[in-house]
Amino acid sequence: MYFYPKFHYELNFIEMYWETAKRYICKYYDYTWNRLQKTVSETLDSISLITIRQFAQKSWRYMNIYRKEITEKFAIFAEKKYKLHKRVPDNVLNQIILENDNK
Repeated sequence: MYFYPKFHYELNFIEMYWETAKRYICKYYDYTWNRLQKTVSETLDSISLITIRQFAQKSWRYMNIYRKEITEKFAIFAEKKYKLHKRVPDNVLNQIILENDNK
């Protein structure tokens, strides 16, 4: 069993999956119980495996950054800038650490 830190949305890709599902449900839900049951089922099936894997990759990148003791502000920047790569390059992380230490 895996335990995730509280309030760290970016470390748990299930939260990203659920957020996407909630957005879809809000768009197509007409506030009836029968429609809600049907919409939830449709929604969970509509999110592709590729999208779920992208959520998992994003979570992995955040975990990789946090393991190197980067603050949240810099982690968000680094994840967005290097999201097409498998990981943030070590030289970039070292540069961020140095800049942060100099401030």
